[in-house]
Amino acid sequence: MTGAVPGGRAARVRVSARRVASLGILLGAAIGAVLVVHHLPLAEPRRVLPSSASDIREWLLSDGFLPDHVYLMRAAMPAEEFASYAQRLGLHHISEVQDPEWLRRLRWGQQDNPSWWTPGPDLSTTMVRTFTNGAIMAKHEYGYVYVMSYAQ
Repeated sequence: MTGAVPGGRAARVRVSARRVASLGILLGAAIGAVLVVHHLPLAEPRRVLPSSASDIREWLLSDGFLPDHVYLMRAAMPAEEFASYAQRLGLHHISEVQDPEWLRRLRWGQQDNPSWWTPGPDLSTTMVRTFTNGAIMAKHEYGYVYVMSYAQ
């Protein structure tokens, strides 16, 4: 007897299977949305570059689903455009960071950087935006803007 009686057992099984399929689709969409929203900030430094930027290089180390990442970007850009670029990223001068824990964490050197990643260690011209679990840092030197984003 497979659904011979309207509203019988087979009909209920089909409805349950539809509900399971719908829940699977919703769960997949939710996971996809989390991944997209998580990776949108990684695209922001490149997306807001001025049209004059050139020689753009990017590097990303990510765990995939987890928010842990290190993102590096270098782009040739005129120094006079750096202030408006930093403003578009919502950055402020590092001297405004009050939390000593953040000041201890913020540094330009990382291990195993790509060969083109050559910012000096000086933080005095660094612009930054901190988050609960990470930060975006940028500075202009040697004719390039250097941007580092990380989360842990």
